[in-house]
Amino acid sequence: MARWAGRGTRLARQRAPWRRGRPASAAGRVITVAGQQGMVTVEAALAVVTLVVAALLTSIVPSAVAAQVRCADAAREVALLVAREEPAPSVGRAMAVLAPTGATLEVSRSDGWVTVQVASSVPTAGPLAGGLTLSVSGSAVARLEPGTAG
Repeated sequence: MARWAGRGTRLARQRAPWRRGRPASAAGRVITVAGQQGMVTVEAALAVVTLVVAALLTSIVPSAVAAQVRCADAAREVALLVAREEPAPSVGRAMAVLAPTGATLEVSRSDGWVTVQVASSVPTAGPLAGGLTLSVSGSAVARLEPGTAG
C-alpha cells in the first residue's frame, strides 16, 4: 500500500477518496457534487413560481374580501328592512349603497323569518389574474317584527 506523500503531491491527490472525480477549489474544498449540478436551476425556478403566486394572491384577495364584506353588510341591512316591512324604494337604496355593483338580491320568508341572500361576481384586478372572476355572497336572517304579515 502506498504511503501518503503529503497534501499537495500527485500521489495524495490520486489516493484521496473524498477528492476522486471532483474538482477542488484553491482552498481544497469540493465545489460541486456529482449529480447535483442542476439543483440551483430548479431552486431558482421554484422561487420564481412562488413569487408569481404570491403576487397573484396579493392582487386578488383584498378585492374579493372587500366584496364579501359588502355583500354581508347589504344582506344584513336588507333583512332588517324587510323584517320591518319597509317600502321597496328604501330596500333598493340600501342595496345600491351597500352592495357591490351588479349584485343580485334574493329574499325568502318562512315561519316568521326573513332570509336574504346577496351575491355578486368580482372581477380580479392585475395583469396576472387573466380575467378571472370570483363569486362572493352574503346572507342574513331576521325575525319578522310583531304585527307584520309573514
